[in-house]
Amino acid sequence: MLNSKLNKILVKFLNGEADSKELQKLDLALKNKVNAPSIYNYVRIEFLISLCMLDNDLDSKKKSIKRKVRLAEKKSMIKNFKRIAIAASILLVMGLYFNRQYRTEALITPKSNIKIGADKATLTLEDGQKILLEKGKSFDKDYASSNGEHLIYDDVSDDGEIRYNSLKIPRGGEFFVQLADGTKVWLNSESELRYPVSFKIGEPRKVELVYGEAYLEVSSSTDNEGAPFLVMTGNQQIKVLGTEFNIEAYKNTKEILTTLAGGKIRIRKGISAKDLLPNEQSKTELESNTIEIYPVDASKEIAWVKGLFNFDEEPLSEIMETLSRWYNVEVFFNSPKLKSIKFSGVLERTNSIEDILKLFETTSGGEVAFKTKNNVVIIE
Repeated sequence: MLNSKLNKILVKFLNGEADSKELQKLDLALKNKVNAPSIYNYVRIEFLISLCMLDNDLDSKKKSIKRKVRLAEKKSMIKNFKRIAIAASILLVMGLYFNRQYRTEALITPKSNIKIGADKATLTLEDGQKILLEKGKSFDKDYASSNGEHLIYDDVSDDGEIRYNSLKIPRGGEFFVQLADGTKVWLNSESELRYPVSFKIGEPRKVELVYGEAYLEVSSSTDNEGAPFLVMTGNQQIKVLGTEFNIEAYKNTKEILTTLAGGKIRIRKGISAKDLLPNEQSKTELESNTIEIYPVDASKEIAWVKGLFNFDEEPLSEIMETLSRWYNVEVFFNSPKLKSIKFSGVLERTNSIEDILKLFETTSGGEVAFKTKNNVVIIE
């Protein structure tokens, strides 16, 4: 298992956010035989897929990159070039490793009809009318508009009766909505958000995550005449003044997980209340008022907003629960023992489920095999 510092650098590298010093540390870690297996189990699926290009001479490309790095150092070229060069070298090292360890013919699998998740949602208006939002379909109303990929509400306040809309995301979907106060919300698969069309001046801005997962960048209270922002989820309440956080409260779970990426929020459950700081996660149980707080890496918890799955020594049962929502599939385990097998990896959500499962199958050393048929995944 990777240590936390190296794990953060690797995640930043895969997100394209690592600086030169961090890339140099990762480059050194790759040369350490102790770190190598964990790192290689954590890389994205693209490094495996790229091996299908058998006619590519990766060794010569690696040497070429190294020559460019040396030349750049001699000429004291800009840091950005050096960063890109080191990153390219890391990619090639990873590619070479997989080429030695796994044969590319093992990656070639027949494709099923399982579709990759996409932007789609059902908008329910205040009068009960339902509007399907998806790519290629536009929507316009006097207070909101959508191009099929996001929904934007006009920046207005209201002194009259509060009108509510709801946005429901199906399995295999995700969607972005900007509320009337400027708050940005990303909704994951199998989620529903209920919110006002506009907010009343001077009153708390209140929305409800009915179920599912949402990441919010809340408009500051100073930009809304001091009005706090409240998020209701079950019988949990979150009070914020302006911050970024993630809430996970899916239908089939008995707990609510709230992760703070920036700012400060207060979690309230019954008579209990606790403040949450950046890189902390609270856990509340549906049938208890207890609030537990743990340190976490917030960038891992919100990786889905950036189009990534980020698994770190997670059991296969939890991984498949996540994949089943995004790809809209049913999952069956032939043996309960298979559920506890752990995997790590940073994988793009735009990959097919077959490629992701093949990566797990290959790195498991024969412990697990996957079969897909129609919208069903069988694990044996």
